[in-house]
Amino acid sequence: MHEYSSRGSTRRAAPSRAPKPAPELRWQILDDLTAARDDWGLKDRTLQVLRALLSFLPRGETTGFVVFPSNRTLSERLLGMPESTLRRHLAVLRDAGLIARRDSPNRKRFRVGRNADLTFGLDLTPLFAAAHHLRQAARQAADRRARVTQLRARIRDRMARADLSDTRRDTLRGTLRRKLDEAALTDLLATLPPETDVADSENGRHIQTSSRLRKPTNDLNVAQDALEEVAGMVNRPLHTPRDVERAGELAALALGVRDAFAVARHRNGAIWATMALAHVHRRLPRLRDPDRYLHALVARAATGGFDLMASLSRPAPPLTFAPRP
Repeated sequence: MHEYSSRGSTRRAAPSRAPKPAPELRWQILDDLTAARDDWGLKDRTLQVLRALLSFLPRGETTGFVVFPSNRTLSERLLGMPESTLRRHLAVLRDAGLIARRDSPNRKRFRVGRNADLTFGLDLTPLFAAAHHLRQAARQAADRRARVTQLRARIRDRMARADLSDTRRDTLRGTLRRKLDEAALTDLLATLPPETDVADSENGRHIQTSSRLRKPTNDLNVAQDALEEVAGMVNRPLHTPRDVERAGELAALALGVRDAFAVARHRNGAIWATMALAHVHRRLPRLRDPDRYLHALVARAATGGFDLMASLSRPAPPLTFAPRP
């Protein structure tokens, strides 16, 4: 509503704070499909092609889902993707049942009349019809990733506490650098000595401690193991300092410690912050709030109350399955 002054000029009333609009359905669907892409066998570039197709839908469209850009137009929107590559990704989307073709007699894509229903092109209706299924698949994928993260943490924990030969330990480290699914990690965990209960760990603690004291800790190896652990979590190689920082950012998202990681990186640098993620990862099954835990570690480190290298060189405390209070 406008208010008018005596001079006839118009002054706008202070805008009211509107609720934040929900994301458009098409982008929600794309996000869900991205989260569950392994189930559909889709690669990043195929999803980029799908994003480009969705961008041709009019904003707020809820009925007509046929788009008709030419391959050249699509290629330009995809920053010059070769048309041969584009056709291959379109075929993948079609074979996955996410799009359908509505071909004209000459296989051109066009619409007859501005408001006509006769449109030849790429039909995104199957994608929108699968919206509910994709939401469920995205949730299942998130649960699966959480289980994989916990399995990796348990494997690292057992490796740290078990009496393994150097060859066996190196083999396990190499295996963990690969992208393994839940079944493969479960099988790998079964090959390691079982976790001892609390009483057994008390009896063996002196022997384990003495063994560690006989092997001087090499900080370089400890740091390398920690960084490789984080790289394995996100399946990214580490070649440059930027690779380390990017792997840390992705791992922080996976662990739910994004805010604490940003604080750790600001105070202690990207290398320290990324190695701290390995410390959190090894204790993840025991943590109620990983983000708060990492915040506390950063605060303790600032006052000298926490030594990250010393902590990484020690195994995580044994799991206890007593119910939480």
